[in-house]
Amino acid sequence: MVTELSFRPGPLAAPLDYRLAGTRLSCSKGGTRQWNLDLSQVGDAVLVEHRARRMLSRRLDLKGPEGWRSVAANFPMDEPADPDRVAHRRLIAAVAAALPAELSVGIGERGIWRHAWFGIGILALAIGAGILLAAILTGAESDRILVALVPLLFMAGFGYVVMMANAPWRPLPRLPARELAQALSPPETDDGEPG
Repeated sequence: MVTELSFRPGPLAAPLDYRLAGTRLSCSKGGTRQWNLDLSQVGDAVLVEHRARRMLSRRLDLKGPEGWRSVAANFPMDEPADPDRVAHRRLIAAVAAALPAELSVGIGERGIWRHAWFGIGILALAIGAGILLAAILTGAESDRILVALVPLLFMAGFGYVVMMANAPWRPLPRLPARELAQALSPPETDDGEPG
């Protein structure tokens, strides 16, 4: 089975053309081949999603013999039916279905970016808790401390959650590739056809 999908990886980006034939995935831009990957040789896969400023960033990182390849895109969060977003999701589902049956897909950041998010979490926790502690130790007026309490506790709590979610010593949660493919596949309509 051959799957050919094209989408713009960002609002101002030129379209990328992907072709999945069996276990061979290729990416082209403007008719020029960017890369090829035999999915049967993928040793690791990671799905990453970020939401910020009404944008959804999603990418599937695939580790093959030549290193990491990414199927990545950014979309407005308020447009779930955007054709580029739908094509990207269908491609990730098709790629996940073509991965080796025994492979599981990590969910979350990897590598240097995981360490960066861990550092951001530590920084937010330290700033939130540090300012609150400094205010208490310097004898700031209690009404000022109460005004600052909620945002500082929120900042410290946010930092703790981000830090623990990206702790480099903890393994990423993993999902079998087939289950990921099913979760990302479009639902069927009443007539049995994909929606």
